[in-house]
Amino acid sequence: MKKSSRAVLLVSSVALALVAQGCKKNSSTTESGNSSSSGGSGSESRGGGGNGSGGAAVAANLGFTPSNISLAGIDVHKVGDLEAERNCNIKSDSDENPCSIDTAYGVVTQSDGSKIGVYVAKSIHIGPHAVVTVHGNYPIALVALDKIDIQGGLVATPGGAGGLVQKETNSKGVGPGGGSAGSESNGGGGGGYCGPGGKGPAEGEKGAGAAGGPANGNPTLVPLIGGSSGGTGYPGGGYGAGGGAIQLVAAKSITVASGGYVNVGGGGGGFGGAGGTHQNGSGGGSGGSILIESPEVTISGTLAANGGGGGSGSTQESGGDGTHDEHVAAGGKASSGNNGGNGSAAAVINGTDGVGKGESVAAGGGGGAGRIRINTKSGKATISGTLTPNATTACVTQGKIP
Repeated sequence: MKKSSRAVLLVSSVALALVAQGCKKNSSTTESGNSSSSGGSGSESRGGGGNGSGGAAVAANLGFTPSNISLAGIDVHKVGDLEAERNCNIKSDSDENPCSIDTAYGVVTQSDGSKIGVYVAKSIHIGPHAVVTVHGNYPIALVALDKIDIQGGLVATPGGAGGLVQKETNSKGVGPGGGSAGSESNGGGGGGYCGPGGKGPAEGEKGAGAAGGPANGNPTLVPLIGGSSGGTGYPGGGYGAGGGAIQLVAAKSITVASGGYVNVGGGGGGFGGAGGTHQNGSGGGSGGSILIESPEVTISGTLAANGGGGGSGSTQESGGDGTHDEHVAAGGKASSGNNGGNGSAAAVINGTDGVGKGESVAAGGGGGAGRIRINTKSGKATISGTLTPNATTACVTQGKIP
């Protein structure tokens, strides 16, 4: 990796005028500031069109206006390549990027008022033996003025990169698809996004139990949001966080090579608690969001936005996190048979129901599928790899860049 100073920028955009395939250009104003970590002048920009002095150059290099983000105010001459050949972590809500010091960072306000962290580099390359893991409270956009090439892994931790989390016991999951609350008498429902979450049954399967979170969201991923969390159980051995949200933008092309992957899987729900009766599991979190925008996109590897598994009843096992392949995240297993529901994967976009046999414990429901969107010049990417949820489902859509 090259060593140079990082430009740190704070970018705030007004609500964007959106069309079905992306965003129209808006005017912007740029205010000077002193936020550069190298001692130079940074800037704060407002608007969606990239019309500031540095933003105009960026827009010219991209050749199109990306969804959700403004690049106004970023000096393209200060960015280098992001080349990750080893495992490293990136924060979406700060400029902490050990993967490279040659990137510029900004925070953009999306059309719904939520924030998204933006990193800009000349090119982005993740080597075949490297995994770049994204943490932080905001969704993340990785922007390349040339190409993005992913041969290894790009992963949003459940509850990171804008994935939603409920940490209170006996509570409804966070987000529009939050699973219904667990309690002393039922497991928590799984989180929903494109697919609904599975049910957290009542103990003894007597009663309605906790409903899984509903399907929700926008297939264009404008604005970009993370997945919703499962409802938490009682007394709470953990929670199923929603999957994160990752946007990739490149001026020329984006490639996910064979063996490479982008994973925004939901988190597994925790098992019920530590001993005793009425130890009911938590629901798994839903998968998150992947938005890819470039004139040419080739997917030979995997894009995954699977739901997490629900936690088992009693003190046995938590559910699995959403995987970066077509295998379901299994619900937690219990000797009583009160297993958590599986998370979504492949052609199955719904989380499955947990089990609540007997009078003392009930498991959590599995998390539903997230969303994948690919925008290209032609409106059709070259795909020979794996999309999960599958491209045959409503959870995967394609469109054209403006």
